[in-house]
Amino acid sequence: MPYENTSVDSMKSWSEICSILYAHGCKGTAYTEAPGTGFQIEFVRDVRGKSILVRVPVAYDLAPEKDRYGHVKQKTPAQIEQEKRTKWRSLFYWIKAQFDAIDKGIVAYEEAFLAGIVGHLSDGRTGRVIDVMPGLAQGRLSEVKLLPDPDRDDREELVVDYQAETVK
Repeated sequence: MPYENTSVDSMKSWSEICSILYAHGCKGTAYTEAPGTGFQIEFVRDVRGKSILVRVPVAYDLAPEKDRYGHVKQKTPAQIEQEKRTKWRSLFYWIKAQFDAIDKGIVAYEEAFLAGIVGHLSDGRTGRVIDVMPGLAQGRLSEVKLLPDPDRDDREELVVDYQAETVK
């Protein structure tokens, strides 16, 4: 796994992520950690006059490992810390690569972060685009508001039908 031996502290990676996000016009950032399971980051940026929230959850791989004899071994505290550093560093380089592609005109901001864009469901809950995709693919539809169509002058919100109960 890339960066599996990184010595960069998790919070240094978070600081560097924030620097990239703010340098690219984000107006707010946050992270939440769920001990033992992972963390998520969120950031907000205006896109064509609308504030767009992006949420990126990251799970830790803390499952016990088997040694070469098949014995199950729990991860040590040092291995758990290394897992955290690895995930944070990988996230840093992913975000850096996304903004590099945006800066070079390869993709638009919305394309780079589409899966993590948070929309409002018709029942008042929120969900990431990637969370509603299984329902869309299966044809179960009610309402979720997504980004405005970049080619439309009225900049109204695009509405897609989706059944909210499939979002977790």
